[in-house]
Amino acid sequence: MPSKSSVTKSITLRSANEVIKNRVALLAAKASSSEDLIRERTCAKHLDVSHRTLEGWRKKGLVPYLRITPRSIRYRLADVLRALRDSYGQEVKK
Repeated sequence: MPSKSSVTKSITLRSANEVIKNRVALLAAKASSSEDLIRERTCAKHLDVSHRTLEGWRKKGLVPYLRITPRSIRYRLADVLRALRDSYGQEVKK
């Protein structure tokens, strides 16, 4: 019989993946064009994560971005959706 903590971890991981899938779907619904560029904080807000989390994903190479100036980062919605879909196996329709 699995321990209580391993069952809890399994449920938590499954729940986290469902949350990410829902966030990707929400962002896809808000994307009006594949050419739209959004700021880092706006992208983080759409994903319902902190800008530090998004920054960490960017530094790990999980989310593509455009560096406009040394302090100005932009995200292309279509690229963010594709990266998240590939990472979490979510089929996103526009």
